[in-house]
Amino acid sequence: MGEFSSMYDVEHNEVAGWENDAFVSADIYNSVQAGLAVGEIVDVFSFRPPVKAMVDAAALTYPGKVSYETLHKYTSKSRPDSLQWDDGFMPQKEAARHLAAALYRAGKPVRKTDLRTLLEAQDHRFEKGHHDFAAGNGFISCLVTVGENSGLVRVVGENPNPSIELTQQGMELVRAEDMAGFHSSLSYLECAREARHQRLSDEYITILRSGNLGPFQQVRRAVYEAMEAILAEAEITGRKPAVYELILKAVTHVREMPSEELFKSPGRPYPWAKVASFIAALVNRRPVLLSDEGPVRYKFREMNKPVCSLENEWQLKLDGELILYLLDNNAPIVETELGDLSGALYNSRNEEAQKRTIEVLNLLLEEGKVVEDAGRLKPRGDGEDAVLTLEG
Repeated sequence: MGEFSSMYDVEHNEVAGWENDAFVSADIYNSVQAGLAVGEIVDVFSFRPPVKAMVDAAALTYPGKVSYETLHKYTSKSRPDSLQWDDGFMPQKEAARHLAAALYRAGKPVRKTDLRTLLEAQDHRFEKGHHDFAAGNGFISCLVTVGENSGLVRVVGENPNPSIELTQQGMELVRAEDMAGFHSSLSYLECAREARHQRLSDEYITILRSGNLGPFQQVRRAVYEAMEAILAEAEITGRKPAVYELILKAVTHVREMPSEELFKSPGRPYPWAKVASFIAALVNRRPVLLSDEGPVRYKFREMNKPVCSLENEWQLKLDGELILYLLDNNAPIVETELGDLSGALYNSRNEEAQKRTIEVLNLLLEEGKVVEDAGRLKPRGDGEDAVLTLEG
């Protein structure tokens, strides 16, 4: 995992979802609190900025009792990138242009560790699950080298996490080719439509992925159902799961299901850590998890609180957050194209998927979070009244 705490007794804990900073931070937080509770002086060593932020906050409460040191100082800063570019994945020239375009859209230098998200929003082929080469160690470093060799980007700062920025040549190339998907003045939806002429459902997915909101259509509802099952079992055993436990256990349960029950094309790698982060993001946007004291979120101060129950219609409410994000990013949601919306949310345009989509939309209308305007939905502004017109 790369993290350990206490200079007196070194702990090694395997964390489910160790790829995710939030879950690792939560686990280390528990270790830190346990050590402090018995009077230990706790030293934490990590690569992860969120862990440092957590330790710094604890140090304010327990001065002189807890400290942080980065593990980067113990690693080589000159480790060569051994991965060679695979033109079967994507021609180098095209890859360099995508990298330049993603940086242009960001509008500022980007840390190397943040490039993956931008690239996935740019083109789905950059997702780890799409191709073994994209999932390989050193892929981003190899791509940056391709971009440098093409003269389109430059590296600023030192390893392991320098900033990557456009060169003047890269800027001029993106502008000269008038690649619509790379103009920062356009919305993500307009970028996707003009650059790749995608179906509307694919454009919805592009927007959601740009905000790290899944949508993970093939597993999302299975995780929801696992969360309900875990809480039903907790009613019997009397042991209420903490916020982070509920999410991790639900994702782990679904991950261990036979892949043919979940996927149309089983056998490909799946970004399960991102699924856990996605569910955590949803319950932060819409706090549907309830403790004895009221709603709880996936936050440092709340993630250890036991979850007792779920809000009514909680699944529809979480799915509604996806629609709200689309509307906030200027996605057109109109009555005549509900099949595209259900395709994006549920990976299907069948009657059941469209019926559930209408249920989510009606809930948003009933709650006054959206309004209808000439057959098109938009976020409700101050002083506007919702109009209930959708029918199942």
